[in-house]
Amino acid sequence: MNPYRVLFLLLPFALILGAMPACSLDIPIEDEVSDPDAITDLESAKSALAAAYKSYSLWQYNTQLSARTDDFTPTPLLAEQPDLGNIYSWNERQLVFFSTAIWDEGYRTIVLTNILLERIAPLLKHDLGEDYLPMVGLRNSAQALQALVLFQLAQLYGDNPSDSPCIPLRKHAELAYPARESRGEVMQYIRTLLEPAISAKPNELWLEGVYWLNPLSALCLLVEVELSEGNYDLASEYVNRLVLACDAKGIPSLSSYQRMWRGGSSPAPNVLFAVDVTASPSYSEFDSWSDAVQGDPLVVNPNLEFKPGDIRQEVSYSLITMADKNSPTGSREARSYGKYNALRNQNKPIEYICLYRAADVLLLAAEAEAQRGSSTLALARLNSYLSARNAQSITAPLSGQELLQRIYTERQLEFLGEGKRFYDLKRMPNRPAVLRYRPYLSHPVDIASDDFRWLLPIPPSETKYNPNVGQNPEWNPYVLSK
Repeated sequence: MNPYRVLFLLLPFALILGAMPACSLDIPIEDEVSDPDAITDLESAKSALAAAYKSYSLWQYNTQLSARTDDFTPTPLLAEQPDLGNIYSWNERQLVFFSTAIWDEGYRTIVLTNILLERIAPLLKHDLGEDYLPMVGLRNSAQALQALVLFQLAQLYGDNPSDSPCIPLRKHAELAYPARESRGEVMQYIRTLLEPAISAKPNELWLEGVYWLNPLSALCLLVEVELSEGNYDLASEYVNRLVLACDAKGIPSLSSYQRMWRGGSSPAPNVLFAVDVTASPSYSEFDSWSDAVQGDPLVVNPNLEFKPGDIRQEVSYSLITMADKNSPTGSREARSYGKYNALRNQNKPIEYICLYRAADVLLLAAEAEAQRGSSTLALARLNSYLSARNAQSITAPLSGQELLQRIYTERQLEFLGEGKRFYDLKRMPNRPAVLRYRPYLSHPVDIASDDFRWLLPIPPSETKYNPNVGQNPEWNPYVLSK
């Protein structure tokens, strides 16, 4: 890593804290926290944690990850947006740019959480009185955030088996040039960070509200870790705890689903973890996604089937008419992506981005049970979810790969355009090829299940200054150096 980049990694303490309102995070932001050594008590630690959460920005790339999957298909308008088109076609050079942004922003958040955790550790050794338990909860929220970032980076830059190179573990704030740890070592470190979510004690005061990772959302993340590593019994144990906890808290899965994309000042009740974007004027992921007159460069895959009455359909897309010179009528009906894109098109503010919700729990529960061979329980979990979406229940006795494929299909319909499909495809035991089309499903080309581009390249911004990090296989040095 370039030594000068360390300054930019530390600057968010000064810049983010200066620009960030307390609003939904409800934490006073103190100017002196721009100096990491000023983290001396509970209030300054809260401010530093708010800065770390504010720095987390990997969610901004979720739609681009979806563009790499079968969530969307192209129209002729994609030619007018070359960056998005290159993401869709898995263009190597575009993926280098994509990787650089993800790597730098991900490790920026890791640096901020490391600074905070290193300052909190000695404070917890002193008599903090009534501030002790809240400080423990604050530490837990910081560890969970770092675990989330590490898990996302690990999925993008590493793959099974567990001894394959993954990502560096930067466990300390100081400048270092670490080699990449194995995937197994990275996942074990993530488990360590998330351990407080497993043994969450009632008297540990985690920060309240969905804008912080809490025991529920952190446990949801841990279930994803165990599923990705094939530890299905553990995944089942953890996710069943989640099901009971959500039931006990009365977290709804139906009544507030559509509310997530209607606009509003507070997250819907079924949200477990969300990112507040009201103070993110730079957030422009959907600014050029569609045009009210011409239509969309990417449209929802017409092969995705929603049954009549399924409430996911009206949220996921609306039908539009687009010009098509190859059609006898000169036009074609297409599915314009909904959700946050629809809010943009309606000039409604996007208040938050949901990363975990009640649907995650039921669908992860179904997947965990199906993977461990408990087909009856898996079907019960899946049908419980489908009932909440007013979708057709499954009456056939599905099992094995057929049941798993149905679960992944329902996950795609639920999380359409939210980035999760890419991670699901990587997690599948039998990863399918991804078809890339020219406009309107013509001339499909396979991205094979073993294509080297499933792993992002370690970006030049890292390899140039860190001789120990290495590179993912088959990435062309010429492309990386351009």
